[in-house]
Amino acid sequence: MRNLLFVGALLIGLGFSENIFAQEKNSVLFNHLSIGASAGTSGIGLDLAMPMSNYLQMRVGVDAMPNIKYNTSLKINAPDKVNVYGQEIAVPNKVDIQAKSNLFNGKLLLDFYPSKGIFHITVGTYFGSNKVMKVYNKENGSLMDVTTANKMIDVYNQTHPSDQIQKVGLELGDYLLTPDANGNVEANIQVKRFKPYAGLGVGRAVPKKNIGFMLELGCQFWGTPKIFTQGHELTSENVGGNDGGVVKNISKISIYPMLNFRLCGKLF
Repeated sequence: MRNLLFVGALLIGLGFSENIFAQEKNSVLFNHLSIGASAGTSGIGLDLAMPMSNYLQMRVGVDAMPNIKYNTSLKINAPDKVNVYGQEIAVPNKVDIQAKSNLFNGKLLLDFYPSKGIFHITVGTYFGSNKVMKVYNKENGSLMDVTTANKMIDVYNQTHPSDQIQKVGLELGDYLLTPDANGNVEANIQVKRFKPYAGLGVGRAVPKKNIGFMLELGCQFWGTPKIFTQGHELTSENVGGNDGGVVKNISKISIYPMLNFRLCGKLF
C-alpha cells in the first residue's frame, strides 16, 4: 500500500512538472549541475543534482554508513541451570554481543519547491543493501554451554513428542537466537532492497549562488525487518526480550527516520 501511494505521488509530481515545462518559455532543464556531500542517519553521502524546472530538482547519488560497532547484552531465556534427563547444565544469564551497521544505498530523489524558495518536499527511493545490521557474540565460543544444552534438548524432544522442552537462546525482541555447534551466534537484520522515501526540508539541491546548504527530515519505508541466522529466516516467537537497546528497536521498526545535512556547490 505504501509503495502504491509513493508511486502515485511520484506520478503526480512528474505530471505537474510536465505542465510547468509546457508553460515556461525558457526551460531550465539540466542547465545547471551541483555536487553535494551529506551526513546524517543514512550515513555519509555524495550526489549530483540538476534542475528539471523552476519548481523541481533531481538528485542522484550514494549513501554509506561507516561500520559503527555497538556493544550491548542479550538475556538468555532459561534459568541458571537447565535440567535435562536429570542432568543440570549451567548457562549464563546474559551474553555480551556486538552489533555492526552495514548500510550502502544508491538514491534517486526529486525535490519539489512550491514557491521557488528554499522549502521543499522530497520523494524518491533508496536502493541497495538489505542487510542493515550484523549481530554476534563478542567472545568466541562463549555460548558452548548453551549449545550443549540444546543438543540434549533435541534428543529429549525427539523421544518425548508430547512433552517438548523449549530450546535455550538469546532474546532479541520477539526473536530467539540459538548458537551454532561452535557456541557462537550470528544474525543479520534484513529489510527490503527498494526503500521508498518521503521528506521535508529547507535548502536547494542546486544552489542559486555557488555554495548552498540543505537540511532534511524524512523516512525510508523499508518494510518489516527480518532476522536471518545460520542460513535461515527466524519467525517471531513473541519472546518479548527487553535487552539489546538499539538492536532490539531496529528489529521491530518498518519505517526508518532520517535526518540529513547537505553541503553543495554549483559546478556550472
